[in-house]
Amino acid sequence: MIKSVGSVPLLPENEQQCHSEALAKVTWSKSNLRQFATSSWDSSIRIYEVPAFDSEDNKFTLAQTIQSPNPCLGLDWCLKGEAIYGGCIDNTVLKFDVNNPHPIVVG
Repeated sequence: MIKSVGSVPLLPENEQQCHSEALAKVTWSKSNLRQFATSSWDSSIRIYEVPAFDSEDNKFTLAQTIQSPNPCLGLDWCLKGEAIYGGCIDNTVLKFDVNNPHPIVVG
């Protein structure tokens, strides 16, 4: 389980929103407390949105999928939330701009 609202667990809306391989990292946005990102061995990064905490809805929704050239085992948001940095299995550090699907090698 990723998180719960009260005693109600958060669930994906459907299985198509889930990664096809095991999760490597989950990280909450520092600028939007209703967003989190996940990385997986399937080489994708997914950004999800959770419902408001006073909502009856317990389903989180897929907001965006970003493809990485390699699996990212480390993942973190920048402070303003406009980019996610990933430490990849090939020893590169990539910057994933949430408005541009093409990663930039930064290390």
